[in-house]
Amino acid sequence: MISKKNIFGFQKKKEIYDFVYENPGMHLREISKKMNIPKTTLEYHLKYLTKYELIETKHMSKFKRYWVSNKISSKEKEILGLFRNENICNIILLIYNYVARSETDICKDLEMSPSKVNYYLKKLVKFDIIEEAPYKDGYILRIPKDYAIKRDRVSNEVFYRLKWPISVILLKIIIRYHKSFPYNPLIEFFVEIAPEKHAKNPLKNYKIFDYKKDDAFGKAIDALYELFPIPFCA
Repeated sequence: MISKKNIFGFQKKKEIYDFVYENPGMHLREISKKMNIPKTTLEYHLKYLTKYELIETKHMSKFKRYWVSNKISSKEKEILGLFRNENICNIILLIYNYVARSETDICKDLEMSPSKVNYYLKKLVKFDIIEEAPYKDGYILRIPKDYAIKRDRVSNEVFYRLKWPISVILLKIIIRYHKSFPYNPLIEFFVEIAPEKHAKNPLKNYKIFDYKKDDAFGKAIDALYELFPIPFCA
């Protein structure tokens, strides 16, 4: 009988394990396409690796997704699973980019219908990824005692922000796994300007700023959008 110790003597199983390790959260069809392995063959090996607790699965967004056991936290799994949906990925990155964004903003920025955006926002709220951002005296609060963004509001417009500490987890995920995602210029931009030490040591001092006038990061974002007017749709 084959034990955990000698499973990796089988080259194909080791290749699949290594691939899942570097590309966590993919579903069967994605792995099959990327590795050029027939789905039936791949499913056999994945079941084998799951049996010996080297690979684990989680159902998310109608897909069974695969992870290397005991390597990723449950919240990281949720974010990675959601991030593999292109529309959700774009919305998360947009909110991350601007710190807070309304449903109307997202519709315009991503050229997406209000019904679709509303559906995805509700999904992200359900998974505790985003939350409504408090608005007071012309400022949107990003995280209590952290940042406030100067912004005019139309009527009873609702703004959304990433929940704490999702922004930190997200940045770590982008840095660690960005090569496993489809090319996105904004992801590449984050990797260049946000080293991992920033994810481990988030800013703690309260600060109010108008990102269009005062913040160097905001100016860099504006410069990026001049190059990629709608980077998520490129």
